[in-house]
Formats: sequence, structure tokens, C-alpha cells
Amino acid sequence: MIDFVSRLNQLFFVRLEKRNYDVTCLIFMEVITEYVDHRAELEERIRSLESEQTTLLTEIASLKEKLTTLELERHAASLSNEVEALRTEKAVLEEKVATYSSPITPTESYQI
Repeated sequence: MIDFVSRLNQLFFVRLEKRNYDVTCLIFMEVITEYVDHRAELEERIRSLESEQTTLLTEIASLKEKLTTLELERHAASLSNEVEALRTEKAVLEEKVATYSSPITPTESYQI
């Protein structure tokens, strides 16, 4: 904006001193056109960046959800393996307890 104003002042006032009003008006219009074109470019860039921002935010949310699901699946698989190992250990211990709980056979009795 400052560049626009300083350029406008330079062009406008230099031309006024020379009393060349037609040229001054043409140059003034050229500066305004440049300003409008620049503004249009900036607005288009802003729209493009906002669109990209929206897309990125959507993709990030989707990736976070996917990551959470993958982490839960990994945790579930790990827990499943641990539970299976505990079931196996429990079964082995129950078998050992069952062998000690059975009555002693005569060949196993102690002789004095």
C-alpha cells in the first residue's frame, strides 16, 4: 500500500508540475489498474491457501483417526497374545494342582 501511494504521488505530482493532465490521468489509471490487479492476485492466492488449509486439516484429522485405530489394533493384538499365554499357564497349573489333589495310590505311600 505504501508503494502504491508513493508511486502515485511521484507520478501524479511530477505530471502536474508539467501541466500534462492527460498523461497524468493515464498514469494514474495505470497505477490504479496495477493496484487492482495486485489485489485480485492476492485474493486468489488467499482463496487457494484457504482451500489448501481446509484440505490439509481434513487429511490430518483422517490420518489421526487412522493412527488411533492402528494403535488400538496393535494394543488389542498384544493383549490377545498375553491373555492366550495366561490361559495356557492357568491350564498347566490346573493340571498340576489336579495331580496333587488326587488320592495317593498305595505304591506312593510312605513306608516306615
